[in-house]
Amino acid sequence: MACRALSSVLLSSMIAVVFAGCDEAPLVTAPNAPTSQASSPANGLWNVDSTIVKVDGRCLSGVSVGRTYSGDWSIFVAGSSIWLDEGLQNYPSDDTRYEGTVDHLQFTATQVEPPLNPVNPLNPAPPCSGLSSLTFSGTFNSTFTAFEATKTLTFKSGPDLETQTLESHLAGARR
Repeated sequence: MACRALSSVLLSSMIAVVFAGCDEAPLVTAPNAPTSQASSPANGLWNVDSTIVKVDGRCLSGVSVGRTYSGDWSIFVAGSSIWLDEGLQNYPSDDTRYEGTVDHLQFTATQVEPPLNPVNPLNPAPPCSGLSSLTFSGTFNSTFTAFEATKTLTFKSGPDLETQTLESHLAGARR
């Protein structure tokens, strides 16, 4: 019995030591991303600010240009592939995962999986639904400690399937 108690204490201590220095969210990667950390300086946790720069569509009436959102992201680069996870503060229920390609400092990505709720999150009442695409493209700085990107959310709504577009400027800084 004493041995079992000692084992429990040692295991708890090891877990405490492992997590004692972790004041950040865990690194989360897309389901099909490599599990080992490659040597890319882009890999890790990022602080990202997203500022709305374009609103086009009647279903986006409550959204205004200039509105800024901040969030935690995970980025993983291996070879010419890139995986990004937006909204880690909401993981695992409401984060958004992207997959794409990287060529030197340039990258492009599209949403990997459909959102849990495919209705427009900015106005969930029909007819503002039908997410068509969520894509972005951007550029890392030369040291992979910052990036600038444009994110575009496009969906169709209404009986005529009118295209609605929301475009944001992203600015990311490596933690």
